[in-house]
Amino acid sequence: MPVTTRAAALRSQIAEETTSSMKQVQSSEISTESEKHCSVVQQLAVPQIESATEINDHRDHENKRLIEEIDISIENLCIDEVLTLSTASENKIAEQQINKQLGSSHSDDHQSTILSSSSVASSVMK
Repeated sequence: MPVTTRAAALRSQIAEETTSSMKQVQSSEISTESEKHCSVVQQLAVPQIESATEINDHRDHENKRLIEEIDISIENLCIDEVLTLSTASENKIAEQQINKQLGSSHSDDHQSTILSSSSVASSVMK
């Protein structure tokens, strides 16, 4: 029985060592494969990153150009509005001045009519 136990113990030890060495080999193979994969990924990633950066730069330039166009169009709208408002206010001021002049000349005409009416009335009474 001790021989069987010893034989079983030796077999178990050999199996463990074999399993351990196989795991190390597999681990080193995986590590090597992983390193190769990382190298390939890095080699592929650099041009992709450069391409993505170029695309992003292009988008940034395009966005800046669009923003500038929007700013210019908004600025133009505001300028047009200011011109419209100033023209409208100038027209309103001119209209008020005309109304004042017409009002004063109209009241002068009205006053002269009243004066002439009163002079006619006074001469009739005499």
